[in-house]
Amino acid sequence: MTGSSKISAITIAVFATLLVACTSAVPILNAQEERVTLLIHFEANDRGLEEFSEIMSGVSAAMQTEPGFVSAVVYYDVDDPNTFVLAEVWETKRDHLAHFDRRVASGEWARINGLLRSEPEMGYFIGQASAE
Repeated sequence: MTGSSKISAITIAVFATLLVACTSAVPILNAQEERVTLLIHFEANDRGLEEFSEIMSGVSAAMQTEPGFVSAVVYYDVDDPNTFVLAEVWETKRDHLAHFDRRVASGEWARINGLLRSEPEMGYFIGQASAE
């Protein structure tokens, strides 16, 4: 398995675990108005790693006052210190999109992107707990 394949497999495994942990057994009818889990895969560049790590360590505390924010967990890759997965739970996708628009308008998102190797991969997820 190549390094890239290994990272992809690990990312998928983390996403699957988070989906089960962060969702209810109730079917979702309208994703825009239901609780969502946002998963973001970041790869910090070597130059920006220290600053990006500091941002990630304070993300949950910094977000507490954001409307619709529920929780955040940062996952650190055990084999690559530059790789992070951020899992944020929001009351609705709209709440996150409003937050994201504010970050873009303030220039904060551009600053974060300057610390990365490439644009982060992001996705919104809803789901159901599987029956055992």
